[in-house]
Amino acid sequence: MPPFSSNVLISSTGPGKRGTLWGPAVAPPANAPGAFAALPKAVAQPMTESRLKSALAALDEVLAGPATSFRELRRVLSAALEPLLVDPSPEVGEALAARLESPIAGPPLRGFGGKLQVRPKQIKQWYLLRAIGLIATGGRIPVTMLEAPWRETPNQPEKYFHPLPAALWAVSQLGQRDPATIGALVTRLGAPGEPAWLDGDRVGALSAITGKHFGYDRAAWRRWWATQPGGQGTPR
Repeated sequence: MPPFSSNVLISSTGPGKRGTLWGPAVAPPANAPGAFAALPKAVAQPMTESRLKSALAALDEVLAGPATSFRELRRVLSAALEPLLVDPSPEVGEALAARLESPIAGPPLRGFGGKLQVRPKQIKQWYLLRAIGLIATGGRIPVTMLEAPWRETPNQPEKYFHPLPAALWAVSQLGQRDPATIGALVTRLGAPGEPAWLDGDRVGALSAITGKHFGYDRAAWRRWWATQPGGQGTPR
């Protein structure tokens, strides 16, 4: 890794397949040479009831409407969600979460030069989950999304719009730590036939919502979960 504020940071693989970072014990002050400046925070703009109703109606029209192309669907989804992202309120997050299971039909669309084929429902769910995670307040990710099997066919650009990775990220952003959510994540660790990076997403979500750092040690996660309220009581 490159030097940071005249100090060298070294990353390595630690015990139990966990990552280790070697470097200064105390972070440098914010104005130290080489320190990163904090990014400015966006100013929240609460929406009036009428504006919120209008923005949600426009989003519903996009969700229910036909998809003419992969690129166009992504464009109209981004445009419909943008007005809602300036109001990080629980009401907006809940409204978006309520639309995750909206009935969405349509034939698969091709993107990335025809190398990727994806159903409109997956694209729409992915964008909704991204918006929920960005708002990070209100709403709940359905446990059924976290339990969904991974049946995606590998593609050359390695781009996937399956809702599972977006759902895992949104869970971590929301801090959704109820027993059903944690149980679903722990149970699915090491699921056969799934890519290794997907376990990484689960580990990241578990670490964020539980504060535990067992890394890729699946047995440790299961032993810990078995001792928690709502756990199964028997490590597997």
